[in-house]
Amino acid sequence: MIKLNPPRIIIAVLFLGLIFSGLYAQQKGMPFPSGHSSVLIEKNILFSDTAAVCYITFRVLYDDLFFVRNGSQYSSGFTLDIDIINDNKIVDRQSIHKDVSVSSYDSTKSETGFIQGLIKINIARQDYTFKPYSSFSNSDQNIPLDTIPIHWKLFLKEKIGRPIVINGTKISCNSNLEFQPLNYLGSIPYSPHSYDLLIPVLDNSIDELNVKVEQDEKEIFNKQVKDFYPYAFSEEECEGRLVVNKINGMKDVKYFHLKGINLPLVEGNAQVIISGKDTSKARFNFQVMWHGKPKTLMNPELAIQVLKAIENENIIDSLLSFSRKDYGKVLDKYWDDKFPGKKYSFNQLKDEFYRRADYAMNNFGSVTNQVGAKTDRGIIYLCYGKPDDIKRIYLSENAVTEIWEYKTLKKIFSFTDKTGLGNYTRDQ
Repeated sequence: MIKLNPPRIIIAVLFLGLIFSGLYAQQKGMPFPSGHSSVLIEKNILFSDTAAVCYITFRVLYDDLFFVRNGSQYSSGFTLDIDIINDNKIVDRQSIHKDVSVSSYDSTKSETGFIQGLIKINIARQDYTFKPYSSFSNSDQNIPLDTIPIHWKLFLKEKIGRPIVINGTKISCNSNLEFQPLNYLGSIPYSPHSYDLLIPVLDNSIDELNVKVEQDEKEIFNKQVKDFYPYAFSEEECEGRLVVNKINGMKDVKYFHLKGINLPLVEGNAQVIISGKDTSKARFNFQVMWHGKPKTLMNPELAIQVLKAIENENIIDSLLSFSRKDYGKVLDKYWDDKFPGKKYSFNQLKDEFYRRADYAMNNFGSVTNQVGAKTDRGIIYLCYGKPDDIKRIYLSENAVTEIWEYKTLKKIFSFTDKTGLGNYTRDQ
């Protein structure tokens, strides 16, 4: 067993950074910074007494839109068209268009701002194929979208419908508090913020469910669920946001509410197994996804190498001595050992460190050292985070010195670029 002990002062500083960083915005229900797909599509089917409605929702980041300036505003838009195909015939066509306007150029490049919307499609208990098409305002570009198969048996298994993922924190909508659907590929988030499941049951006599979750053939979660709503739900748009609204007057359907489904789960596949009185086990497959995962972690070998900022060479060598295919698990163990008291699977210390690594990669690379997290400025940023103050002193035509001050920590670091090429080295 490898024993890994980064310097205590660095871990303490990382904890401080975690406390004061934007990570806790996620716990307040703010949207996750997204990843890399231009158009994110989610499908949910909600049931009432006699009907079923499929909700196709989309999300597009501002950074993926095409904005044009109009006076003091920047405007853009997005259109989603869907052909509904049943028995190899187009039986319907639905369309939605969304416009957006922002007041600054920086907002147009936001990786957290987005537009979203939904299309409602009434369906029978049959299989369908949805063919989506996308188009962007101010551009001739169309993003190819995958066909959306609707296999009825995957959404309703006897009396139990496929759960939908909702934000555990309600939002205000028309003076009411409503749930929010996740609207992120139908996945379960890997996150410190609590996400829940709404489980439709088409049998009013069932008053309790057993819900079990398995990952890698191991039981992670097993709970009796007694909380339910004696009515149906629909998805709606409200004040620019998507919400899950209740539908009163339904007699033969109820929705069970399972809280915090994501907290014990790790990234990867998960199987949610649900059963009630006189029902067989209904199995539903989900992906557990880290929305906004730091890009540095996409390369586990590099993620280990940048630990040199806080670790000695022997520890780095010991981590890299494992097989490449095991680097991800080795890295998980390393960070879990440093955060043994966490109450859920998500490791905020790891998240904070690699968000810093991403920033360093994007801002501190140079012609001679393209890996920004391995530069002198990158290493200090990894250890201590964003400085409270940065001053620049121009020494000559090319030479520049940056002075970073961390007031709370009472630390000052100086870096000089002697060539004008962005290659800052730490002054001794």
